Amino acid sequence: MIRGLRSALGQVIWVCTPSKDGSHHTARQEATSQNDIYLEVAAGLYQAWNKGIAQASCPVTYVSTVGESISLEGLQEMLACITEFHASLVFTPPKIEPSTKEAIQRTHHWPVFEFSYLLRFYHRQIIPAPILARLQLLAGISCVLGSFASCLCDTNFLKARPFPYDFNHYGDTAWFYRNLTEARVAYLHKVFTTFHVHDFSQRHIGAEDWPRCLKVFTLSYARQYPANELLSWAATLGMSRARLDFYRKPHPYRFWWLNPIAWFWRFTRTWTLHIIYAELLFQITLGFLSNLFQPSPKEKAN
Repeated sequence: MIRGLRSALGQVIWVCTPSKDGSHHTARQEATSQNDIYLEVAAGLYQAWNKGIAQASCPVTYVSTVGESISLEGLQEMLACITEFHASLVFTPPKIEPSTKEAIQRTHHWPVFEFSYLLRFYHRQIIPAPILARLQLLAGISCVLGSFASCLCDTNFLKARPFPYDFNHYGDTAWFYRNLTEARVAYLHKVFTTFHVHDFSQRHIGAEDWPRCLKVFTLSYARQYPANELLSWAATLGMSRARLDFYRKPHPYRFWWLNPIAWFWRFTRTWTLHIIYAELLFQITLGFLSNLFQPSPKEKAN
């Protein structure tokens, strides 16, 4: 990927961890031969991202892990979108590789795919924070942005907001919960990037990470939108999920459905999600109709 894009890149930063197969030595040699920056971290994906971002000097940053790629056309169009809308980041739906049934099953529930029919209304636009907030609450522990390798970001925005390390595999989700109210997030309903599913054996549930993500969101959202009704729905959603998980433990607890209290919390969770979804549809419809009947620049001039 780098070789095909090198002429368009202002800076290339390699961040590697020591590997048993010695591939980090190969990466160091390639980086040195091209006068790129080469860095190492002991371990940790988000530690690597933060260390690389700290060294970035270009206005925008693209973050990619092994096997992920972006086209030159995509890079240029995403850059144009960031520039036009003064966006903090722009994201797109990725192409999943390998294109096997197992890989598709692992990723088809990603919000960027599941809510594609809603996101398309914001093609080449800034998505309002209240819309993002509701989408992310419905997504739970999965980040609305999908793969971060499908994003192009304002470098200064990333530098000021490093990724957290204490959310296991969901540091990017926690990061988005924390920053979605401050970010100007644009969307392109086009496929420019690929995401490679590396390990089919690993499945991360995130049951313990989601409540902490929700707490991060509540604190962040309350600063921008105090006394907002969505905060009460978020609190109800968090409580119902926590109580339902309590009655379902140890997972999978096969007879939880015999407990009427568990069914009460399950109903509360589902009803709350439906309310958030209904509010989301209402706000999207309202925004769409507002744009539809908004006068054109020529009409405003007249």
